[in-house]
Amino acid sequence: MRIDNESLYGRIGDIVKKHNMIFVTYNDLESSIKALNTIEEKVKNTICLDIETSGFEFAFDELLGIGIGLNLTRSIYINTRGWSKEDIIKVVNRINELPNKKVAHNEFFDRKFILGYTGIDLLCDYCTYTYAHVLFPDKQYYNESLSLKELARQYTEYGDYEESLEEFKKDYCKVN
Repeated sequence: MRIDNESLYGRIGDIVKKHNMIFVTYNDLESSIKALNTIEEKVKNTICLDIETSGFEFAFDELLGIGIGLNLTRSIYINTRGWSKEDIIKVVNRINELPNKKVAHNEFFDRKFILGYTGIDLLCDYCTYTYAHVLFPDKQYYNESLSLKELARQYTEYGDYEESLEEFKKDYCKVN
């Protein structure tokens, strides 16, 4: 399912339109594997990984999905809600098989959750959270966040992208 860019509004809608961004969601194993095969065939650059979970404890919470940034304007989301662990393992193994270098933000959490949830490791080559600690060592002493959201707010044009995203999600849920 491709997200209809015209339905996005506010800051996130402006950014998506300005950069002609495309987001595609896959909801089943078969289409997800096909998308990952296409990434292997066509995407030669580094990719970004991010997982979404229902909480912080892999023993009690669910893996909701895996986001994969392909370049500055294209990304996919594999919606794993309700999937069996066996199907999630197949997707994670396929992601691990991709020849692309992989970047995550807070790789420690993503890898720990996936490992605890599935028994296999999510392989990553770089972690921007670790780099942020090196670049901004004083932030931890002033109780300042190095979250991806906070870094985007401070250092990119995306700013507080979640503000309008939260509004969009509420409206989308009402309609759908």
